[in-house]
Amino acid sequence: MEQTEITPLPQEYFDKVKHGDELYYAKKYQEALDLFLSLRCYVNDSYPNDMGLLHNCIANCYYNLNKYDEAILNYEIAIKYLPQFADVYSMLGYLYFKKDMDKSIEYYIKGMELKPVADNFFTIVMQSIKLHQYSQKALKENAEKFVEALRPVIMKDKPAFTYNNKDYDRNKRLKIAYFSSDFYCHAMMSFILPIIENHNLNEFDVVFYAGNEKQDFVTERIKKIGAEYVDCSQMDYMQI
Repeated sequence: MEQTEITPLPQEYFDKVKHGDELYYAKKYQEALDLFLSLRCYVNDSYPNDMGLLHNCIANCYYNLNKYDEAILNYEIAIKYLPQFADVYSMLGYLYFKKDMDKSIEYYIKGMELKPVADNFFTIVMQSIKLHQYSQKALKENAEKFVEALRPVIMKDKPAFTYNNKDYDRNKRLKIAYFSSDFYCHAMMSFILPIIENHNLNEFDVVFYAGNEKQDFVTERIKKIGAEYVDCSQMDYMQI
C-alpha cells in the first residue's frame, strides 16, 4: 500500500499565523481571531500539529474576548490533535471550574500528569474539598499523589521539611493555622466561624492564610478576632 505524500503548507499560511500572533500580543483579540478563523481552510487532519496549534490560538482569542464556551470548544479541539499540550488542560480546568467541577478537576489532573505545576496542585486540592464524593481518605491519597509528582519540581528550590522529635519543646505554644479561599460570606464559613471565633488566644497562636481576593463583613468579623490574618491572594506557591 502506497503512502500518500503530504503537501507542505504554503509559506503564506505561516506568515499569516505570525501576523495573527502579533495582533494577539498587541491585544487586538478580535482582529487576531478573525485572521486565525480564516486560516482553518488551510489545514485538516493531515496536519495534526498545525490543527492543534491553530485551534489553541483561536481559543486564546475567544478567552480574552470573554467568550468562554467558544474557548472551551476550541481548546478541546486543540488537545484532540495535541494530547500532550499540558497548558491547554490547565486552561480547560480553569474554564470548567464554575460549569462542571468534576470535569475541571479531571483536566487539571491530566495537566499535572504532563507537567507538574505547584499552583495547579493547590487548585486541585481546594476544589476536591468541595466535592461531596471525595472522602477524607481519598483527599489525603490524592494530595499525597500530587505531592510526589511535584517533589522534583519544588524541592530543587527548597529542601523538604524535616522534624526532629528531640528538639520538641513541650512548653511551646501550639500554633493553629487555617488555609482557605472562603474567608468571606460563604457556606463554609457558616460551619467554621463559631469554631474560629472561640479559640482561646491566650493559649494558642492562630493564623488565617486567606486565598480569597473577595472581602466582606464576614472577613472583617474574622479579622476582629485578634488572630493573625495573612492575605495570600496575590502570592505564588513559594511565597505561601
